[in-house]
Amino acid sequence: MTPQQKQILETPFRKLKVSDEFLSHSKNLKFNNLKEVWQVPGNELFKRKDFDYRWLNELLGLLEQHDLLAAFDSRSPELFKKERRDVSIFRRMVKNVGELIRR
Repeated sequence: MTPQQKQILETPFRKLKVSDEFLSHSKNLKFNNLKEVWQVPGNELFKRKDFDYRWLNELLGLLEQHDLLAAFDSRSPELFKKERRDVSIFRRMVKNVGELIRR
């Protein structure tokens, strides 16, 4: 992991380019930065009361943007297998709805 990536992990979400909805969900989930998310076992993350797939989608996008997705995913690859599939389906649905709205 590069020094820049380590810095991103500790940067408060409010200082990153994320949506207000993401900030709100992160606060409800008790996360202030990526490092706090990183420290939670995946199975616990998905069981949290305010967990939301839209939040996960934006989280994965943020990780991808900073080239951290593979490292995050490698924490428990089997655990995230189902969630990756679900998020992939969700992303396709959002894209399809977006295309319909533009028509």
